[in-house]
Amino acid sequence: MPSLHEVQKAMKIALHSGEVKAALLDGIVSDTVSSKQRLQVYQNNYVYSLTENLTSIFPIVNTFVGEDFMGHVCWEFIKKYPPSRPALQSYGDRLPVFLKNFEPAQNVPYVADIALLEWSVHTLQHKPPVSVDPNSKTLNPHIRVIKSKYPLMKLWLAGIGQLKPEAVSLQEGPQTVCIVLSNHEVRIVSLNRDEESIVSLLQGGGSIASFASDELASLIKKDVIL
Repeated sequence: MPSLHEVQKAMKIALHSGEVKAALLDGIVSDTVSSKQRLQVYQNNYVYSLTENLTSIFPIVNTFVGEDFMGHVCWEFIKKYPPSRPALQSYGDRLPVFLKNFEPAQNVPYVADIALLEWSVHTLQHKPPVSVDPNSKTLNPHIRVIKSKYPLMKLWLAGIGQLKPEAVSLQEGPQTVCIVLSNHEVRIVSLNRDEESIVSLLQGGGSIASFASDELASLIKKDVIL
């Protein structure tokens, strides 16, 4: 008779890869429903719950690729990167990189950046509010900067229905966006080259004191600097 550890290991393999050990089936009670069918129901529920979770975190990716393709993406992702801990809130962090390298998604290469944007929004929504000295300007610690080769802000607006898809052209070139948490609200703002340069220098350890107030004004308005 297999040990509990062996059963758990076999169950994990069956859920993640579909490979079913005979000893595992022998330990599953069957009546009108066979052991294999019972295991299949459990596996289906496992994949369905993870797919639902991923789709809820990445709804704009789902909009761009469609439900059928998203289901395929999720299944391949789940097989390659099953949850490592019982916290669905943190599951999906590898999806942006997975999409970037996923061969079937190469005809929509921008969805990897869309996924990164959505994951950034998701993670910032669960961050505690930051407390800063109102008399001392500082770089907002709750920002995520994404430098995309595509017009990411326009793609995002099209994805949420605020811009018609035909108004977006990938030929418009690169765009940098910043996801910002401020006053309990997550915002998405675009950064021009000067703003991007300032943020990059500050993130690298530069001093805000080295910039004139007019150089920082737009970043303060966007809550990138608090």
